[in-house]
Amino acid sequence: MNSKVQLSENANGLRTREMVGYAFGNTAQNMVYLMISIYLLYFYTDVFGISAAFAGSLFLVARIFDGFNDPLMGFIADRTQTKRGKFRPYILFGMIPLAIITVLLFSSPALSESGKQIYAAIIYILHGVIFTIVLVPYFSLPAVMTQDPKERSRISVFNLLMSTISAVLVSVAVKPLVAMFPDEQTGYQYTVIIFMVIAVIAFFICYRSVKERVNITNRVQYPFLKIFKLIFTNKPLMLISISYIFFSIQYTLRMASATYYAKYNLGNAAITPIILLAASLFSLIGFVLCFPILKKFDKKRTYIIGAVGALITNIILYFIPYSNLLSIIIVISINSLALAMPLAATWSMAPDTVDYGEWKTGIRAEGATFGSFSFVQKFASALAGAMAGFILTAVGYVPNAAQSKATLDGILHMLTTIPAVCNIICIVIIIFYNLSDKKVREIVSETNSKRQLAQ
Repeated sequence: MNSKVQLSENANGLRTREMVGYAFGNTAQNMVYLMISIYLLYFYTDVFGISAAFAGSLFLVARIFDGFNDPLMGFIADRTQTKRGKFRPYILFGMIPLAIITVLLFSSPALSESGKQIYAAIIYILHGVIFTIVLVPYFSLPAVMTQDPKERSRISVFNLLMSTISAVLVSVAVKPLVAMFPDEQTGYQYTVIIFMVIAVIAFFICYRSVKERVNITNRVQYPFLKIFKLIFTNKPLMLISISYIFFSIQYTLRMASATYYAKYNLGNAAITPIILLAASLFSLIGFVLCFPILKKFDKKRTYIIGAVGALITNIILYFIPYSNLLSIIIVISINSLALAMPLAATWSMAPDTVDYGEWKTGIRAEGATFGSFSFVQKFASALAGAMAGFILTAVGYVPNAAQSKATLDGILHMLTTIPAVCNIICIVIIIFYNLSDKKVREIVSETNSKRQLAQ
């Protein structure tokens, strides 16, 4: 039997200022995420001095732990009630520990080979735990900020626009900042310290800006083990989660391989910031274009349009000669523009699955829903990192040395053909997603009516 529930929401809706404030949090978390996605494998292999195979295994094993950790955090967040809200306190109290553990992740203590492996394993796993404490509540916030699917789309686009700030900073500033120090070990540590100070400030702006409007009293509680049933019976959530796994794999592989591609395939490590800057700026253009595209088309069609564009450009990039640098940068830029569309669509779809889950089961579980989504993001990123490590090992990669043709081909496939296959899989999966804006409004209206009748 369901408990009596009430819904209270600010009738004035969301202001642009609040959406931008929330998006500052994405600037912060994306700074952490991109440092790991782009540079951690390289840092481990070429700076800290552990093997690509060990790093890849660590990435994968740590995410198995998150299969329990992330849903547990969602379960805890769903049961949290404080004067600061359900989710905002975790951002406030988790941002500084997250910054500290990220600095430790890119630190290089003088240890033996086995000591380095133990240090890397402990810090990486602990980082995943603390990241979860902040990430799951942060991702859950849009579901309690508004129930309007159009406003959620705007939140998603603002979120991704602001994330471009961190993408540009990470893409452009890391290598030059690292080069300012006497060695890469010192350079990476102090560069990350600078970025984490910025991240803490951005997280605090997010905390201060956001208001949790959707407030359900006497909500139905559920036992922890039921969390998996809530997730697996939510078809729209499962579809966007599975598609996001493959989207994140291709995204992370592209970003992780860019450093190797510039250094070895193109023969100039200094090109890395140029490639990443071009990709970031065109992502920004793509997110701006998402405003009219999402307004004209639904989220599903927006997703498919962008994924098809990314697929085509990945295939083209594979055939461009290494000597044609301008064409390479142009195609990578267009690819990044196209990828902005499925990314924006996915993050605007995710809060809708919370409403769908409540409509289907009678239980509103924002934390559980976004706990599973957080796990998907981290699992996919780690899987891509593991794949990159295993691929580099399989093709005979040797750090800081001339690479064989087989190695160069392996790096090229990480940047082009493997992401292309992931794009195809994403398109096939999202075809079955049928939760339109009209359907979401109907679900919200029906659910609210049931609440009123229960009072």
